[in-house]
Amino acid sequence: WIRELLAESPNLYSEINEFLTHRLNDFSLFKFNPIGADEKELKLEFKNDGKKKIELNFSQLSDGEKIFMLAAGLVARMNSGKPILCLWDEPDNFISLVELSHFILACRKAAETSDESVQVIMSSHNATVINEFSKHNTYILSRHSHLEPSRNQKLEAKTYISVTLIEAFKNGELD
Repeated sequence: WIRELLAESPNLYSEINEFLTHRLNDFSLFKFNPIGADEKELKLEFKNDGKKKIELNFSQLSDGEKIFMLAAGLVARMNSGKPILCLWDEPDNFISLVELSHFILACRKAAETSDESVQVIMSSHNATVINEFSKHNTYILSRHSHLEPSRNQKLEAKTYISVTLIEAFKNGELD
């Protein structure tokens, strides 16, 4: 997907590179090496104080590093001014909550400043992640029984006295 994204918009390389540089302290660059007539493999180069370097192909990265690459591409695509819809379930599975907070903020900023239709839909069961979502674009889905349809309400329309959304949910304030 990153390769196709860059083929369509090569100017996004620098944005992806910058995103990765800020999250992976020894990251240097990424590139696609040809491995066949129509095939290329994604390689990332890491440097230690500019002296030692290692080149790893994408499959050698940890799951968290792979998520950073995906997140970098997604944020770059969101900032490109072209429509995109991304559904991301449990984004906290492979990266730390601190890093996820930065990613969510980058997604929110890109979506809110986009002239085009940009949507990222994230779902999570992690209380810390849920509390990172903003009230004006978070929706609560609920239903009273299996015989009734699900209700969709914006969080900003709800009032609760608890300090966090999770506490309000636990205290039954969201019904």
